[in-house]
Amino acid sequence: MSVKARALWGFQHGAESVRAGDTIDVEPETFDKLKENGLVEKDSGSASLPAASGSGAPNASAIDLDGMSLSELRDFAATKGVDLGEATKKAEVQAAIKAGLAAAPEA
Repeated sequence: MSVKARALWGFQHGAESVRAGDTIDVEPETFDKLKENGLVEKDSGSASLPAASGSGAPNASAIDLDGMSLSELRDFAATKGVDLGEATKKAEVQAAIKAGLAAAPEA
């Protein structure tokens, strides 16, 4: 039996690139792991993406930062309380996010 999950952030799921707002079918055990990392929620059939909570930083290695636009990266950083400092280019913002998530205390 599979679980319908809605992606809160972009990430790589096997060979599939999942973008924020996508709905995917996953096994219950996989859903639990993805939810624990802050990447998905159970799909309730709602069309809008909920505002993500600032608590519980997603696992930095599970987030597909390359698949996000610069605007999405800035939004993600703001939601997670990551200070971008002087970063203006996509690679700089990605590096700041990775550093910020790595330094974030475990929830």
